[in-house]
Amino acid sequence: MDRQFRARGGSRPILTGLSMAARTQDVTDPAEAQKALDLLMQKYPQQQEPLPIPMLTPVVISVLDYAKGFGHADLIAFNENPANASP
Repeated sequence: MDRQFRARGGSRPILTGLSMAARTQDVTDPAEAQKALDLLMQKYPQQQEPLPIPMLTPVVISVLDYAKGFGHADLIAFNENPANASP
């Protein structure tokens, strides 16, 4: 989770951040896996061994915003089967 602190009224920090729960599955499309691996190697060139590339499907995202009160979190839930989603 990436945390951001801002000063409010002097010394009291305000916490904001994201947290995600997701399901994973292996990327099976060779072109998609290669693109992901290329991006990973650009960011971490010291990585020598290829890594498995998972695909993440969000289930819920929690948006933390303590400016709205201690422990405040807005939840965003995702339908796990969009083909069966009703309009």
